[in-house]
Amino acid sequence: MGRNFRYENLTGGLNNVSSVGTINQTPKRTESPDMVNVEYYKLGGIMTMKGNEQFGDTQESSVIAGWEYEKEGERYMIIGLLNGKVKKYNPITDEFDLIYTFPSQSPRMSFCNMNNGVVITNGIDDMLFYEINRNVLLAGTVSITEGSNVVTGSGTTFGTDVNVGDGIIIDNELYFVNEITSPTELKLSTTALTTASDLTFSLSEVSLCNAYLVNEDDPNLKTPIRGLAINFFSGRLFVGAGNGLYYAELGRYNSWDVKYDAGVIQSFYNDTSEIKALGIYSNYLLIHKEYYTYILSGNEPTTWQIAPYASISCDSQQSWVQTNTKYYVFSKENMGIYPLMQNTVFTDRNLGEDISSRIRNTFLDILMDETDKIFAVRYPKKRYMMMYFPNQFTLGSSLCTIYDFQTKTWLLRKVPQNVTIAFEYNDDVYIGTENGKVLREFRGNTFDGEPIYAYWKSPWFEFGDSATYKSIEEFCMFMPEDEQNNFNLNVYRDGDSTKRARVITGEIYDVNALIWDGIKQSTNNDTTWDNYNWVKQRFNQLRFPTEFSFFRTYQIEFETKEPEQMFAIVGFGFNRVEAEEAVW
Repeated sequence: MGRNFRYENLTGGLNNVSSVGTINQTPKRTESPDMVNVEYYKLGGIMTMKGNEQFGDTQESSVIAGWEYEKEGERYMIIGLLNGKVKKYNPITDEFDLIYTFPSQSPRMSFCNMNNGVVITNGIDDMLFYEINRNVLLAGTVSITEGSNVVTGSGTTFGTDVNVGDGIIIDNELYFVNEITSPTELKLSTTALTTASDLTFSLSEVSLCNAYLVNEDDPNLKTPIRGLAINFFSGRLFVGAGNGLYYAELGRYNSWDVKYDAGVIQSFYNDTSEIKALGIYSNYLLIHKEYYTYILSGNEPTTWQIAPYASISCDSQQSWVQTNTKYYVFSKENMGIYPLMQNTVFTDRNLGEDISSRIRNTFLDILMDETDKIFAVRYPKKRYMMMYFPNQFTLGSSLCTIYDFQTKTWLLRKVPQNVTIAFEYNDDVYIGTENGKVLREFRGNTFDGEPIYAYWKSPWFEFGDSATYKSIEEFCMFMPEDEQNNFNLNVYRDGDSTKRARVITGEIYDVNALIWDGIKQSTNNDTTWDNYNWVKQRFNQLRFPTEFSFFRTYQIEFETKEPEQMFAIVGFGFNRVEAEEAVW
């Protein structure tokens, strides 16, 4: 009498390093040696991942940056474009409105929130400070002359409520302050466009950060601060530029005078490599250099201490993520994803174990000279930690590894778009693309109109003995009633890549259960699909004979690749698996 095998927990995730002889010796938690664009259906099942949908209008240049900026409980999406433009999403028009245009083009921008605003850098030009609805009316009145950059004031307090770099609105025009000569006179960075007198004026939403390290005792000493590694820590704006860690005056984004406790820390611990990123974790500022991570702790320059933290690092401001109480980076030197940990009374470790050992083979295709294009992001709704990787088989950073904290397993997502950034906004994940689109992930049944290519392969089932020939009477699947199923079922045998396929369609699935009760006909020991009848039952399962039913090892695959295809499977089984004698 044949044995039945049933697999009802498919949440084992991806495991592409274990051998076919060791993966899934028992059906307690079925792993997959190969799966793409598949996630879990509740606890136990699997289903086709949702796709993505366009958010806002299409931009005229590649989307290279994205950020969630929050002020007074309201969240705003900010994006950066390759052509230097910075824009904010407008939910009323469903379009992105221009905030500022950097003079230079740069392949990357970075952000950090500070003082109810957001600091934006492209690594080339002076940094930008933006605070929405900051059109503050200032004291006094001003006069300007067309073609001149001098502004004279009456009752003004230039140098107190207006500083170098600030944007001010005069006669509905935006100007940036270049120099303050007295409380009643300043110079603009450009000449005035009109002539007017006794005008009220206001502080603009945008200002430049005037990021030059200066010393009032030596006016000739003025070092430009330009870098993509930025963060706001201990009340100060920090910038990693080259191998130097620069910091502004306390609470100010546009004041960098060493006389007032601004400054720079150079080449600590004999590590002269470039600062790649600055992160915040617990009470520390994490300083990522090329191969090592350091921490800065303390409240002010006189108490700051820098110490080595971990022998791993990351390669860009967008390549680290803090979620689920830990801080994660991909180490190109160790080829794995590692958590940084807090040093507590319970553990003296700062570095956790590699959590990606089961998907190590996935990293073989990463473009290692482009690891600064690894984009890490969290997805709190599903408790996912996600990393989008550049690799040799997809466009841009379109290969995404997903760690599911609930099941402690790995999933793999591949999108067809050329991904140029990934970021979180309002607890959802968004990607920017080379053709100027912002896409909201895990939405809809297509990838912005393209079919979702998804598949889940089972391990190679041996059913006890890989050397013995076996046969299967029938295969059964269990599917939820609240999901439509329209997919390909592929079967393989004995390690061969040749497959036999059939389509499971919506028409078949419309009945509650489908049971094969026909007589199987064999040609060369393979069951055909053609001779079966279907009868209705009260439970939700589909049963039928499979091809390649004479085998030593057996593999099944659920696949979607056509428009409107998807699957949702809560389990499957093999009925009457029997040992057979060889045909010779």
